[in-house]
Amino acid sequence: MSDTILKFIKSDDAKVEDIIKKYPLQIPVAVAADLLGCHETSLREFLTNSNIGMSWLKPGKQNHGFCIPTAQFMRWYLNIKINI
Repeated sequence: MSDTILKFIKSDDAKVEDIIKKYPLQIPVAVAADLLGCHETSLREFLTNSNIGMSWLKPGKQNHGFCIPTAQFMRWYLNIKINI
């Protein structure tokens, strides 16, 4: 494996580790979007149609709430398959 690929993987691993330490239960949308290299709006749209987080419409409001559980997101991000 090339040196460039190894450096990228180590850098990405460090980012993931920092996120898990700082946000052990729930990752803010902005942090997850930064890790994925996309805009927060794009990630929010994805969350409303995926199973890596939760999205709900607040009663009497026009905007949605979002929750990204750290464990679920990291399993998806790292592509870990766990049979329970």
